[in-house]
Amino acid sequence: MPMPRLQMTMGMNRTMLTPRLRMTMMTAALLAACLWWSGCGLGGSGLPSGVSVRLPDDSTSQAALGVGPASLADTAWEFFRAADNRLITRVRFNENGGVAELYDNAAVASQIFGSQILADGKSHALQADGLTYTAGSYGAENSSGFSFELRAVARFNGIEVGTGTAYAFGTHDGQRMEGTFGFKTTLTSLAQTVLPKEANTSDEFEFYALLIEE
Repeated sequence: MPMPRLQMTMGMNRTMLTPRLRMTMMTAALLAACLWWSGCGLGGSGLPSGVSVRLPDDSTSQAALGVGPASLADTAWEFFRAADNRLITRVRFNENGGVAELYDNAAVASQIFGSQILADGKSHALQADGLTYTAGSYGAENSSGFSFELRAVARFNGIEVGTGTAYAFGTHDGQRMEGTFGFKTTLTSLAQTVLPKEANTSDEFEFYALLIEE
C-alpha cells in the first residue's frame, strides 16, 4: 500500500489558496500521515495534573492544575513588554488564582491559538476546520513573588499537533507587576512536515503589567 503524500499543495499556485483552505489541506495531510505511522496522541486533555513552576528567587514549586497565586485571584491585568511598552496580552485570573483566560492575545502563539485562550480544560474550536485546543494553568507564590504558567494543546480531529506554553514570574503590589514573561510553541515531528516552520517559536523578556479596574 503506498505511503500517503504529505505535500498536497505541490504544483499548485499558493496565491490561489486561502489561509483557511491551506490549513485544512495541511492538517488533512497530517491526519493521513498519523494514521499511516500511528503513535499520534489521541484522546484526553494532554494536560498534566501538576507541573513545577519557577519562582523569582529561582526556587521551584509543584503547582496543581487550575490553581495559581492566591494574591492574583479574581483579578485581570494588561501585560506589556518592558523594552517598548508593546501590549503582549491581557490575562484574567480565576477564584483560585489560576489563569482563566488570555485575551487580546498579540504574542503568545496567536498564529495558532488566536486572540483568546480559555484555560478551562475544555476543548475549543480554532479557526481552521478540524483544529481544537485544550488549555489549563498552574501557579504558585512565596515571599519572593509569584509564578504562573498556561499550557495549551492543539489537535486536529483528536490528534495532537502542537503545544503552547506561556509563563511569567515576578512581583506585584496589587496595581503593578514586574518580572519575566516567556512563551514557547512546539509542533509534533509530523506536524512540522506540513505546518509552517514559523509556528515553532519561543521568546523570553522583561515585562510589566497593570491591574485592570473592573
